[in-house]
Amino acid sequence: MKKQLTAAFVKGLKPGPKKQVITDSVAANLRLIVHPTGRKIWAWQGKVNGEPKTVTLGQWLETGGMDLSAARERATEINTAKVEGRAVSFLTPSEESSEPAIDPRASLTCDWMFDQYMAAEGETRKTAKEKRTTYNREIKPTLGERQIDTITYDDLAAIVQKKFAEGKGPASNRLKALIARWWKWGVSRGRAVTGLTVNPAIDLVSLADENKRRRYLTNYEIGVFFKGTYLARDTFAEMMTVILYTGLRRSEAAGLTWDEVRFHDNTILISGERIKNGLDLLLWMPDTVVAILRQRKRLTGNYKYVWPAPFSWRQGETVDEDEDTSKELISFTKPMNALNETCQKLAAKERKTMERFTVHDLRRTLATGMRGLRDAEDKPLILSDIVERVINHIIGGVRGNYDHHDYFAEKKAALRIWAEHLDPIRLTAHAAIEKTHSAASGSPARSLAEA
Repeated sequence: MKKQLTAAFVKGLKPGPKKQVITDSVAANLRLIVHPTGRKIWAWQGKVNGEPKTVTLGQWLETGGMDLSAARERATEINTAKVEGRAVSFLTPSEESSEPAIDPRASLTCDWMFDQYMAAEGETRKTAKEKRTTYNREIKPTLGERQIDTITYDDLAAIVQKKFAEGKGPASNRLKALIARWWKWGVSRGRAVTGLTVNPAIDLVSLADENKRRRYLTNYEIGVFFKGTYLARDTFAEMMTVILYTGLRRSEAAGLTWDEVRFHDNTILISGERIKNGLDLLLWMPDTVVAILRQRKRLTGNYKYVWPAPFSWRQGETVDEDEDTSKELISFTKPMNALNETCQKLAAKERKTMERFTVHDLRRTLATGMRGLRDAEDKPLILSDIVERVINHIIGGVRGNYDHHDYFAEKKAALRIWAEHLDPIRLTAHAAIEKTHSAASGSPARSLAEA
């Protein structure tokens, strides 16, 4: 195909199923080669001393590449040199080729490569949703449509720096980690797909100094927490209570389905596909947790999620066995702020202060509290190794490689001991709220089961 090329035509030219070659009618021997991947290459094609020759001139890019004017100038230089007998000087070993030296797959976009990365690294993993949200919010607006072989260290560092400059240091570190993993995959395991040989993210560094969070609730604060959840009387408060009793991660609890709750043996079984570290989780449920979940089951019927998002279900509504209109709870900020505010007010009434806590701090409270429980001889009731297994941490070293015992009985014993510690605190807290409410109104407060 021969055509008088224009900048607008070159920009708008779409790739087809086969390689396209368009000859420019202005500059002799100038060709635009469009690969099915979308890569656009300028080339000079002609004869030198009777032999057909191809010289790759450069790549067309919307920004930073060789434009039409530069390609015509270069082709004209070669035509002139040919007439003057100097054409061989343009045919250096790096230039003389019938195809571009760079793998054309590398011209695909960042959006495409992130999709490939996610597919390869486990799209069904629980962290997939978080990764995609981060990519779409922080990376896609700037780099989404850029070709991956044009991305530089400065491009990636600027995204991390921007997040850090917003005062979100820990978030910038998480963003940096995602970018680093994504590009490491692109030049290692994914190299056969991407064609990349250089990793622009290799020198990225974390900008924020993060101190490991050490917040956990004392026994007094646990009592205030139970008062706050009793007053809240909502699905979020129930979920927080179960997290404190079992040590579930936030995502594990929020996404808990009735298929994962097994009342026949009072256990929770969550597949590793839905867990951060990929390990299956089997936990025994203390009686308090069983009672909470049985009551919740009566309220939510056949809905998929144990604690659906607000407004995605109606209490007492009958749902067909195969029907599910509920949605997973994904917003924690407002209910967590409300719970913290309630707890701080309750503590203030007793002339005490209570630092804000997060959902994850409840998990840390379980781990710390379990290790602090002692018998009459001041010996630990629960060993550290069992605590690690309750909260489903990866066990490293020899134990992790060779010890494949499920430790279910040991975890069950640990959770029973922990529940026996929490139950009196919870009942005392509820009784205090009932007493205060009765004194103020003259009538008893509703029980949690009635809320």
